[in-house]
Amino acid sequence: MVVKDVREMRTGRLAALAVMVAVLLPASPAAAQMVSEARELAVGQAVARNFEKRPGFAENKACAEQILPIRDALVPHSGRLHLPYRVHILKLQEPNAAAVPGFVFVTNGMCQAGLSNHEWAFLLAHEIGHIAGKHTA
Repeated sequence: MVVKDVREMRTGRLAALAVMVAVLLPASPAAAQMVSEARELAVGQAVARNFEKRPGFAENKACAEQILPIRDALVPHSGRLHLPYRVHILKLQEPNAAAVPGFVFVTNGMCQAGLSNHEWAFLLAHEIGHIAGKHTA
């Protein structure tokens, strides 16, 4: 996601609509639905272990304090409440985000972009939608 595009999402109505669309996206193809949840989460764990090694996880308390309550507000709308949605901040300066089963990753660069709560909601809903929709399965 490009910061310039995110900054264009300034109105509350448009941000709310974007959150709804991202979270309520239709499920991925039937083949992905056949992957067991245990396998999904194992893949997510493996990716997280690799990211922890390189580029590494950053300690960014201010960013975490801003985004974790937003994540907590979005997860109940995911349709897969029983899954973990851990958030880790990666030691990368490029503004970006990604998700794998059980994890949402945002970069330090995204944390430093000065996003509003509405913009974070859009970004996190998009990533949560990938997990809920089994897009990495």
